[in-house]
Amino acid sequence: MKIATWNLKNFFDEGEYREPSGASLVVQEALVQERVFCFVREIQKVYPDIIFLQEVQAKEALSKLAERLSMNYFKATADHRGIASAVLYKNNIENVEVRSVSLPQAELPELIAGEKRGVVGLRRELATLSFTYQGKRVICYGVHLKSALPIYLENENKEGDGTMTRALGRTVLQKMGEMIALRAQVSQDIAEGNEIIVLGDFNESTSSTLFSLLKLSSGEKEELYDVMHNYEGSKTTHFYRGRSVTLDTLLVSPLLRRNIAGIALYNETLEDMSELPIENQRVESDHAMVMLTLK
Repeated sequence: MKIATWNLKNFFDEGEYREPSGASLVVQEALVQERVFCFVREIQKVYPDIIFLQEVQAKEALSKLAERLSMNYFKATADHRGIASAVLYKNNIENVEVRSVSLPQAELPELIAGEKRGVVGLRRELATLSFTYQGKRVICYGVHLKSALPIYLENENKEGDGTMTRALGRTVLQKMGEMIALRAQVSQDIAEGNEIIVLGDFNESTSSTLFSLLKLSSGEKEELYDVMHNYEGSKTTHFYRGRSVTLDTLLVSPLLRRNIAGIALYNETLEDMSELPIENQRVESDHAMVMLTLK
């Protein structure tokens, strides 16, 4: 069984959209068709049984993508910009179930005993798909977590002393809260006897302490394994301002770790698009597809 993840970068239907920066993004139908053709071609090369997608606004284009691949599709509840995670899957998967999941807010840990703690929620709902594998229920959580962009308060003076520091601090807290909320859900699911895959664009280096919040646990049965840990090729899944980073991967629970048959990362043609003008749109994605093969 092949399970993949891929951030398609602004996979939109035709129309005009407002970017977080305030800039206007105009998407022409010709570009939409080119992108559908491109993504169909790349997915057909490896033809996964399940592929989770991030940065999906499209409804019509997503439907066309699934139709041309002869796969079913599901899109999670979109955020305020209309962007969501989605999943495509083949017909022959046993006992498949898809849902859009919103996790409870997570309490941030206190620094001093008795100190008041804040709470943080996930910015986007999760696209989830569950199926039966070797007699066990496997739950896949498709994620697209907070980016590294600073979080400014409404009407905040971005030029003020320390404003950038506070904005970046909020970003770190948001990321921490999302990791803690996911970890709590994973621990609950494993305690109930399920196997887990958490996959997608984590927008965080897979070698960071923040990422470890999701992977590690006090008990070995609850630990998640990064399938790219021993990958021998280049682990770059994204370029940002000339820096290569690994933001996209799959984390699996113990039974699935023992059944890994192969890992593939498709980054041969990956380009740095982080400083391109908004009007210079590309057909390709700026993230690499990562795929896990289970025995």
